[in-house]
This record gives sequence, C-alpha cells and structure tokens, in this order.
Amino acid sequence: MNKHETNAQLLLESLIDFLSDEVGVKFKGVREKFILKLQAGENELDLRYIPTSGIVTIINIRFNSIRTGHGTRLLKFLAQQGQQFNYDQIRIKAPFTDEMIDFYTKHKFKPENTKVTKVIADISNFI
Repeated sequence: MNKHETNAQLLLESLIDFLSDEVGVKFKGVREKFILKLQAGENELDLRYIPTSGIVTIINIRFNSIRTGHGTRLLKFLAQQGQQFNYDQIRIKAPFTDEMIDFYTKHKFKPENTKVTKVIADISNFI
C-alpha cells in the first residue's frame, strides 16, 4: 500500500469511529482504492478521496434521522481532518432538493459549472 492508499485507509478508519459515535450505531466501512464506503443499517456515506486533488467529495449521504445536525457535524469533522489528509475543499455531489439547497446555502457551498449537480466549499467554512 502506498502513502496515498494508507492515508485513504486512515481517513476511512477515522470516519468509522466518528460516525459510530455521532449516529449511535456501529458503522462498517470498506475502501475501494480511493472510494470510502461506510454503512450502518440505512445510514450511508460514500466519499471519493484522492489525496493529490485537494478535494474530498461526498458522493452519497443518508442518515435515518434528518435535520438533527449529523451532516453539519460531519462537515466540521471532515474540515478538521483536511490538514492531516491533504485536502482543503469539500465537494458534495447530490441532487438539488429543497432540503439540500437549504443545507448548501447554510454552509456556504457554491455551485460548480459542470453538467453534474455539484457544489464545493473551502474547509475554512466549517472550522
């Protein structure tokens, strides 16, 4: 395992610990190169973490309970991990539902000019 893959594994392990404490159920995780997949029952989080890009991308997120602060605390946790794992931006790739638009706006995400629905923010927004 090279340095980047080791960092991806360490980020996965730290996310398992964080989410298990945050949500109150034990998460399990797998790493497929630089895709991190975490799940506990119906709670899911999939991230793309490519250390050389400077960006961590949330590609799937679902918590059983919504509007309880799990997403906000996840963003803060990811921001705190940014320096250690060499990223300074968080991207979310998700649909523009009313709930997600509220979430993007609250956390100062900006739309990216792409054909896919993506928003991006500097981790400094969450520290």
